[in-house]
Amino acid sequence: MEQAQVALYIAIYGAVLATITFLWNIRLHLKDQAEIKVNVKVVDRYNGLITIQYICVELSNSGKRPITVKEISYKVGKQTHVARLSMQNDLPKELGEGQLHSVDILKDDIKDLNEIEFITAKDVRERQYRSRKYPLNQN
Repeated sequence: MEQAQVALYIAIYGAVLATITFLWNIRLHLKDQAEIKVNVKVVDRYNGLITIQYICVELSNSGKRPITVKEISYKVGKQTHVARLSMQNDLPKELGEGQLHSVDILKDDIKDLNEIEFITAKDVRERQYRSRKYPLNQN
């Protein structure tokens, strides 16, 4: 085997190895990010005198990094509305790895729950995470 041919094989091996390493690092980077799962249901809460119905938004961080949720909104038709929370100090909320947080939304502003297409949670990086399309689960 000539010296030029050996050098060519070593160069090809190095290029393939570098490409595999580059793709592996991209995969690790994407897997390492924070990810929020949004689950929504209608719940009844008893406040001592009467029972009030709320939309309960459950936020869980399924990623490996902490993330801060700052806003919840919902989409009706082509319009997106910022949700009014039952407790004003519920957000912003930092979620660690695997942590769950529930937020109740006042449903007074929403005429028909079946018109809501999905609920969106927005983090501090302005990234949005959607719930599944519903009619909302009536629990």
